[in-house]
Amino acid sequence: MTPFKKDLAKKALYLILLFTIASSLYCSDIFIYRSLTPFFSYLVGISAFLIYAGLLIAVATTNRQLYLSRAMFLTILLGLYIFIHGLILSPIVFSYTYYLIANCSLLISMSVIIIIIRPNFQLIFKLIIIAAFFQSGICFLQYLGVIKSLNSFFEVTGTWENPNVTAMFIAMAVPCTFALFNDKRRYFQKATLFILLLFISTLFILKCRTAIIGAITGVIIIANSKYQLLQKAKIKQNRTSTILIASILLAFIIPVINHAYLAKKASADGRKLVWKISSGMVVHKPLFGYGYGSFE
Repeated sequence: MTPFKKDLAKKALYLILLFTIASSLYCSDIFIYRSLTPFFSYLVGISAFLIYAGLLIAVATTNRQLYLSRAMFLTILLGLYIFIHGLILSPIVFSYTYYLIANCSLLISMSVIIIIIRPNFQLIFKLIIIAAFFQSGICFLQYLGVIKSLNSFFEVTGTWENPNVTAMFIAMAVPCTFALFNDKRRYFQKATLFILLLFISTLFILKCRTAIIGAITGVIIIANSKYQLLQKAKIKQNRTSTILIASILLAFIIPVINHAYLAKKASADGRKLVWKISSGMVVHKPLFGYGYGSFE
C-alpha cells in the first residue's frame, strides 16, 4: 500500500469511527423506543468496520502479514460460543445474541485494522474526548435545569434515556484523556487537566458507580503501561514506598466504596440479590446457562 493510499485509508477509518460514536450517542423518536435509534446506528457502524476490514485484507495484506493474536483468538471463540448458544436456545433471545456477536465482530475487525494500517491512537482518543466533552456539557446543562433530561426519573441523562449509558461513554473518555496528559506543551496539559476534572465531575452527577469504577480501572491500566508501576513495585528498594502508596489508596478507596453503597443502597441491595440468584442458576446449568436476556 502506497503512503497516499495508506493516508486515505486512515482518514476513512476516522470517519467511520466518528460516525459510529456520534450516532451511538443520539436518541430519537423514529422507532418505538428511543434507544433503538443508536442501536441500529451502532450496527450500521459495525457493518462499515467489517466491510472496511475486509477491503484491507483483500488489498493491503500483501505488504504486511496478518497474524492471529491471542485476544483475537479468544474473541472469535467467544463469538462462536454466543452464536451456538443462541441456536441451541430459543429464538426469543436472538436480539441479545445478535448484539453480542456484533460486538465480537467489531473487536475482531478493529484488531485487523490496527495490525494493517497502524492508526494514530492519539487522534482516535481526541475524537472520543471531543464527543465526551459535548456530552458532559449537556449533562451539566441538565443538572443546572437549563434543559430537561430525556427521562423523568433521572435529573441528568445526557443524550440517552438511561444515564448509565452516557456515564459509561464518559468513563471510556477518562483514560483516553489521561493518556494525552504527558504532552509537554503547558497549555495542553492545563486543558487536559480541566477536561479530566470535567469528566470526573460528570460521572458523579450521573451517579453511575460502574462508570466510576471503570474510569479508575482504565486510568490504572494506562498508568501502569506508561510508568511500569507493577515492575517498579516488585523492586525491593521500592517496597516501603509501595506499601505506603497502597495504604493511602486503600484509605481513600474504602470510604468511597462505603459512600457509593449508601448513596444508592436500594440499587446495591438489588444487585446483591441478582448475584445471589444468578449463582444458584449457575449451579443448575453451568455450561450453557439460561440464555442472554432470559433472567429478566
